[in-house]
Amino acid sequence: MVTITISPPPPPPGGTSKEHRTPMLFVFGDDFADNGNMESDPGLGIASRSWRYPFGISDTAHARKPSGRYSDGLVQSDFLAKIMGHRASPPAYLGDEWGDVMDPTGLNFAFGESGVMEVPPDGVPNLAKQVRLLGHLCRGPRPQGLGGARRLLRQRLRQFHQRRSCDDDGNADSDRHNKALRDRLAGEDDDKVMLLDVNSIITDLVAPREGSTLYDRQFTAPRLQACCNATDLGAGGYSLCDHPENYFFWDNVHPTQAGWRAVMQLLQGPIMAFLGISNLEHL
Repeated sequence: MVTITISPPPPPPGGTSKEHRTPMLFVFGDDFADNGNMESDPGLGIASRSWRYPFGISDTAHARKPSGRYSDGLVQSDFLAKIMGHRASPPAYLGDEWGDVMDPTGLNFAFGESGVMEVPPDGVPNLAKQVRLLGHLCRGPRPQGLGGARRLLRQRLRQFHQRRSCDDDGNADSDRHNKALRDRLAGEDDDKVMLLDVNSIITDLVAPREGSTLYDRQFTAPRLQACCNATDLGAGGYSLCDHPENYFFWDNVHPTQAGWRAVMQLLQGPIMAFLGISNLEHL
């Protein structure tokens, strides 16, 4: 996921609101950050599973109903937005024009099954196209000006697992991408670009070094066990745990809401320092 924060527009005449003082957030990425851009059409099958039960069952902010997020609740973009002072991720882009979709908090362009190096499925915009969508909106008519941008980037890193063991091939792909990203960003201005090493944090949580108790303090379920396991993908069958908050993984790829909270709690301090945020939002 790549996120860009934009300095807020001038306050409205007659006063200032917290909403206008808080930086705007623009989110680009894949299903780790998507909050509703993937279509809910059942004809898409497993690709639209984020709109079907049991997804969303822990998300009290959305009445415990599926909202297009690939988790039992909130995802990484939501917790990043909370750190910045928003209630949740800015709304999904959904392909409309600026005047129809622009929100004071920003926009979320992330799309489930998107990618950087690989070619995504038909109809799914890759990262470059998502960025171009924002460029298109900025060039068109818009109700407010945008100030200078400060970039916040994180590696598209994840720990893939297959129920009781890690998916070494999937993790190797992430490792290659991360190395390329580090090489590409070498020499960039540190006060404008921040690289969040989510991979190392997830590794410490689910595959800790000898003597580490980080996972044991956060979760009680076995490290690589998922809360929601597909039993028949064609028919939509699954088995479901009783307490998702005890699990780091929701399914074989995506963290639970509790998992994302644990990751972002560990990143909250560095993110706040980078963005100059002093008011602590308890995640």
